[in-house]
Amino acid sequence: MLRNVAIVDKLGEVVPEQLLAVPLGSSFCQFVLRDGVFTIDGSYDARLVGHPYKGIVNAYVGLPLMKAGGELLGTFCHFDFEPLQLTDSEFEFMESVALELPQYL
Repeated sequence: MLRNVAIVDKLGEVVPEQLLAVPLGSSFCQFVLRDGVFTIDGSYDARLVGHPYKGIVNAYVGLPLMKAGGELLGTFCHFDFEPLQLTDSEFEFMESVALELPQYL
């Protein structure tokens, strides 16, 4: 079971309760754990055929949060229900946060 420990919605909307705790097999984090980085930017992605959140979460960027010794702590993610693309500079910012954040966890 994966638990979202910090979710920030820039519009101040309430996060759906079903996204607060998600079984690993239903999460997009499973792909981050497997591949190191996982992104989608629309409702069609062949990797999501049969996935329960296909068509619900339509934008996702996930990066691993790693301890200095290589231990995985979790993932740092951006997701949205609308198909949105991050700019290169936004992705680079997420990468820098994912590198620095683990020392504070």
